[in-house]
Amino acid sequence: MTSELLAVADHRAGVGLFDTASFEHVETIAVPPEPHELAFDPARRLLYATITYRSGFYGSEAKASELVVIDVDRRSADVVDLAPEHAPHGIVVRGDLVYVSVEAGPAGEGGLLVIDAGTRKVVDRIATGAPGPHWFALTPDGAKAYVSNKEAPFVSVVDLASCEVVGRIPVPSSEGLAMTPDGRRVFVASPMFGREPGPGDLGIRVIDTAAGEVVQVLEVGGQVIPVHVTADGTLLAAEVAHDGGRVNVYEPDSLALRGSVDVGVFPLTLHSSPDGSRAYAANGGSGTVSVVDLKTLRVTATMNVSAGSAHGLAIIPA
Repeated sequence: MTSELLAVADHRAGVGLFDTASFEHVETIAVPPEPHELAFDPARRLLYATITYRSGFYGSEAKASELVVIDVDRRSADVVDLAPEHAPHGIVVRGDLVYVSVEAGPAGEGGLLVIDAGTRKVVDRIATGAPGPHWFALTPDGAKAYVSNKEAPFVSVVDLASCEVVGRIPVPSSEGLAMTPDGRRVFVASPMFGREPGPGDLGIRVIDTAAGEVVQVLEVGGQVIPVHVTADGTLLAAEVAHDGGRVNVYEPDSLALRGSVDVGVFPLTLHSSPDGSRAYAANGGSGTVSVVDLKTLRVTATMNVSAGSAHGLAIIPA
């Protein structure tokens, strides 16, 4: 492999690979239908993809149970069946472990699976105290996880050594979650999409991890699903709509709104380049990925994924 690639989960076709210099499509790797989130393991050069539902999105009765492991250099994929667990979604790779969120089901309440990256076996399961854990982030030292729980009125704080919930931080309900590189702040989009916001519900909750509480709410103009923090601490948050979408960009320390940029329809996932100069928005409603220059706040390119839905994103270094 000679160039950096952007991996894009395409609900219909598989996982597409795009050159981040030319924005041209390189290849699509076949996986089971409806891949959702992606995460790259740089040590093993493996890309993980969760197969969350057989069709549709959160709330679908047709839950799936697969984790796909892709060798990005060989362009081959192995499927790991996590049943009786179902609806795997968020993924974080940490050393020799892969953490995956799962919804409540036959195996128990919603939680985080701990998977050995070498054997690809589940070695532990951590209940989060809620039916629908979806997105989560680990602290830089790997000691704790912060988990958003869709309709549940709290973010779970999980001690990864004891495998126990050690805190619940109140939020109205939640969607995307992201953490600053230094682990001092966690950002949570509220409320859950599709739920009518109550007074004061709409916004991005800012959690001070030392205090263990929400210390600020950033106002937004519409429902936010994904949030993402770049390498330099810039916060990205995408407002979603069925007729368009917008990415809001906030300054690293002050959280002042730097500006906003219109992207495609229903941006489901945000990511950024390793140097923090560029944002990527996967537009679920238009099957595209918008490339945003974070200095000029302009869309500089649009990658056509397919007629399906673009979802998870991951950077694959050269």
